[in-house]
Amino acid sequence: MKIKVTTSLKQILLAVYLTFSFRGILNTPIEGIGYAVELVLSLGAVFFFFIYFMDSIIKRKLKTIHWLGVLLCSLPFISAISAKLEFGQPFIYGILSQRDYFLILTPYLILYLLDIEVLSLSLLEKTFVRLSWFFLIAFTLVVLFIDPAPYIKTGIVGYKEIKGGYIFRFQMVFILFGAIYYALKGIDQKRWIFYAYALLFISYVILVRQDRTIVLFLLMTLTILLLKRLSFKKIFNFLIITSVLLIGLISFGTLIGHESINQLNNLYYQTFLTIFGDPVPGQKVDVRWSELDTAITYIKKNPIWGSGELSKRWNGGFERFDHFYPSDIGVFGVVFIYGIAGFLIACSQMVYFYFLNKKFQLKNTVFASSLKYSILLFYLNSFSDGSLMQRTAIGMTMVTLYYHYTQTKKSIAIEST
Repeated sequence: MKIKVTTSLKQILLAVYLTFSFRGILNTPIEGIGYAVELVLSLGAVFFFFIYFMDSIIKRKLKTIHWLGVLLCSLPFISAISAKLEFGQPFIYGILSQRDYFLILTPYLILYLLDIEVLSLSLLEKTFVRLSWFFLIAFTLVVLFIDPAPYIKTGIVGYKEIKGGYIFRFQMVFILFGAIYYALKGIDQKRWIFYAYALLFISYVILVRQDRTIVLFLLMTLTILLLKRLSFKKIFNFLIITSVLLIGLISFGTLIGHESINQLNNLYYQTFLTIFGDPVPGQKVDVRWSELDTAITYIKKNPIWGSGELSKRWNGGFERFDHFYPSDIGVFGVVFIYGIAGFLIACSQMVYFYFLNKKFQLKNTVFASSLKYSILLFYLNSFSDGSLMQRTAIGMTMVTLYYHYTQTKKSIAIEST
């Protein structure tokens, strides 16, 4: 008996799948559930990819995208061997410490379901957009009405004086996608309501999240987008109108006088400090320099294959150092763990996307263009926070979807976006 799955149920299941594979609930009060689900997803992804890859061999349908998955999956094994050689950590601990890395294979199930037409690109688009709104609304409500201070010991909250004190460290991938998607949709349909939607997402990033590098890379990506899609006159008009809307939003919050709204207004000035930096060196800066010094020492020692990832369950992991977390120092942390060779392997998905985009110049489709600019933003930001290796499914999923889009649309006469 064939089971019929409704479109609504498909969208719900897809939203859950994307949320957990993107580690979307990391740094939230329910992140413990996420760890358990991520483990199941990782194991399932490895099993499915093996079957999918072997089936592609048998049917002689292997593509570069399949070999890319194999290449990227070599990194945890390289790291485990390096940690064994440098620190004496047992190989199994090295693999288990990177179990979430294998989420990088989760996009292949989506690719398979797209190929057999169980899923469609339009359904993926709707799911991405609705997830963007869900996380924007949910995170905004939490920031407005929940005091982060009681959660400081949980790891989901950080303290940054320049940003007003305690701050939730939510994952931003869907909110960043929403900003890019609605900016492109406004340009495509020439409707200011979509620009207003884009401004809501951008405002959250700038006024609430206030991560310096995310703000800079988002603005850089949007600038590239605008330069490629609009004339100078339209860009000028866009900046004038969005500035007026932003000032109006700030003024409205001031008139309301709500304490939580006023907290956001007080952060408006601090946003400029966030973007341009704190001129007074602090303890955090000193810690980063210390971590960087440790990383460089080991990079010089093991430049090619790195020193490997350490598990907390083996002698405390990186606690052997005074204070050292590779994720804090972006690309240097990646090279510390995987070496220069491993870093180049990790960058292979960027190279693949570059040539894919160069070979198949898609027509002006909002979702395809949103994927392209979101990939650019993700890769730019990865150089500062190492998310390429920490949230591996994000970039790979977008690359995989873009690949599928090129395969379905490549016969059309098209224009670069």
